[in-house]
Amino acid sequence: MKKLVLTTFVLCLIATACKDKKQERVLDMNNPFFSKPETPFHVPAFDQIKTTHYLPAFEEAMLQQKEEIEAIVNNSDDPTFENTIEALDYSGELLTTVSMVFFNMCETDNSDEMNKIAEEISPKLSAHADDINLNPDLFKKVKSVYEQKDKLSLDKEQMRLLEETYKDFVRGG
Repeated sequence: MKKLVLTTFVLCLIATACKDKKQERVLDMNNPFFSKPETPFHVPAFDQIKTTHYLPAFEEAMLQQKEEIEAIVNNSDDPTFENTIEALDYSGELLTTVSMVFFNMCETDNSDEMNKIAEEISPKLSAHADDINLNPDLFKKVKSVYEQKDKLSLDKEQMRLLEETYKDFVRGG
């Protein structure tokens, strides 16, 4: 009996040690931010959003954008407008949605609970933005695309996006 318990214990230790260290995220699908709204024009379902939904949505949104940025940085292809500038511009869709809803609601529902969430999430959002804007590997890719801008066949909107993205990085440090 002791051998069976000891063997089981050792096998559990081995299985735990061999497991991928990356934790699997489990999303609360009752959080309206984690599903596409079934409203006209896919506007967030404000009637379903509770204050308890904001922090988990912010945390998940920052993780998603971090993964999107890592994918841009780790892309082994030469930097292009599409795989760098456009990908960067499209990153953080969930974070944009959560931020827009939260900060607009925070202005209209000036409650202690909303203020507490704002106090907790604001420094995290600043650090998250700094991690992106001060990422030297991401800047190298942006700079590479910017330096070849005259050779690219970009329309006016794309050129403006490229120039503004580059300026943001340069001005940001």
